[in-house]
Amino acid sequence: MTTGLLDRETFIAKLREVGGRAYHDKHPFHVAMNEGRLSPDGLRGWVANRFYYQRNIPIKDAAILSNCPLREVRRVWIHRIVDHDGSSENKGGIEAWLRLGKACGLARDELMQDRHLLPGVRVAVDGYVNLVRTQPWPVAIASSLTELFAPDLMAIAKGLGGGYQPVGAVLLSGQIFDAFSKGSGFFQHGHTYMGHPMAAAAGLAVQDVIRRDGLLANVVAMGDYLQRRLEERFANHHHVGDIRGRGLFRGVELVSDCASKQPFAPELKVNALIKREAMARGLMVYPMGGTIDGVRGDHVLLAPPFIVNREQVDMIVERLGDAVDAAVASVR
Repeated sequence: MTTGLLDRETFIAKLREVGGRAYHDKHPFHVAMNEGRLSPDGLRGWVANRFYYQRNIPIKDAAILSNCPLREVRRVWIHRIVDHDGSSENKGGIEAWLRLGKACGLARDELMQDRHLLPGVRVAVDGYVNLVRTQPWPVAIASSLTELFAPDLMAIAKGLGGGYQPVGAVLLSGQIFDAFSKGSGFFQHGHTYMGHPMAAAAGLAVQDVIRRDGLLANVVAMGDYLQRRLEERFANHHHVGDIRGRGLFRGVELVSDCASKQPFAPELKVNALIKREAMARGLMVYPMGGTIDGVRGDHVLLAPPFIVNREQVDMIVERLGDAVDAAVASVR
């Protein structure tokens, strides 16, 4: 057993080693879930028990705040509570889990009253929250940093250039960057348009505008407003199974029956009909079919620009609502 303090690099390497072989996404249950091999009851059981943990996250983070004497740390950490509990502008992660439960066939009360909670899950979650309450705040924070197992590399493209210039990029962690910069300093890779000055200039200009005009804040605010307006427009709609997304990227699932989530027959091509009806009303949507099993399933995506305002969101929702109603009416 190693004794004494580890240096930063060794500590992170050991954590990553554990995460690489034992993080929860490696568990056979999670592998089966990700591959679509769970029964409906098995999936509902996972949602119900995972919800208990999600519901306790802001309680755990509040305990960290109460034990932390550094206001600069508290100012950062408090966002974790808001992310889960929500605010006047954002319903938060707990509400998203309640919507997931509804999509799986679990009523809100079933989740909030822990009707399907397993005793072992309760013991594990309560024990974790108690540890955070009773340990020094650095220890408690260390127990929360699952971000250590985030991807080391991430590819991005379209949004980087704002549509003005074809461009792509790879985001990388500091660990990967240091391996190059402190090593040979050379990344042996070539592509015909690599480092294209026009593409690089467009990407930089877009990022400058996003910062200058505060567009990320607008994306958050208008994304929440778009979700709320979609939920209002399609509340109790017989053929809308789910509405979800993040920021200004939102998806609307279409079903033949909302209660059972039974999809439309693939040959009806409901998603294409909605696209046609939306275009006739001056609205562009991104339709897609076969997203349940490669054959069944219909949805449309909305992705308005970062500069969208409330009036334009209202117009988008109104036109989409009319397009959905017209498309559904044509296949009845």
